[in-house]
Amino acid sequence: MNQDWYYAIGEDRQGPISLDELRQLATDGTLRPSDLVWNETMSDWKQAGQVRELQDYFVSRRNRTNRERFENVPRPTRHDDQEDYDDQYGGPSRDKMRLPRDIANQKITAGILALLLGGLGVHKFYLGFNTAGTIILVCTLVSWALAIVSCGLLFFLPMIFPIITLVEGIIYLTKSDRDFHYDYNIHKKEWF
Repeated sequence: MNQDWYYAIGEDRQGPISLDELRQLATDGTLRPSDLVWNETMSDWKQAGQVRELQDYFVSRRNRTNRERFENVPRPTRHDDQEDYDDQYGGPSRDKMRLPRDIANQKITAGILALLLGGLGVHKFYLGFNTAGTIILVCTLVSWALAIVSCGLLFFLPMIFPIITLVEGIIYLTKSDRDFHYDYNIHKKEWF
């Protein structure tokens, strides 16, 4: 028997839809594991990630590339719809994308880490940019070693990366949540 399912994204409740349609929403990322679902066999609304029928359909964001996320997005055919799409990446424009709930916290944390511990690359590791974090850490340690070995003649070297990361921290904190998410989570922009 095919049951009617209802789902809620934020405060917006929708349905009824079939289980197959609900699974498709989970597969394409419209329905998140934290969104609520319900059908008549359930006593109360449950998070979609806890419903046995849906658990295998959620795709991890970390395992999807930007192209995979947007490969099935229909392209507009009329010229006046073009501003709704990002031609460079083939996905929705930054104004049309849905923001994660914790993006403001992520932005502030990354900004503060860049300001306080930027010379060690901690903010890069926090954002998942391990290569960039390693480059900053190694360059900072090498510059300190050179400054010490040169008896202070190269005193300016250890200040280069902390200044760069100070600028990055300011950039992080002054970006809007939407721009931060678009640049650093969607398009994985590692530098500035």
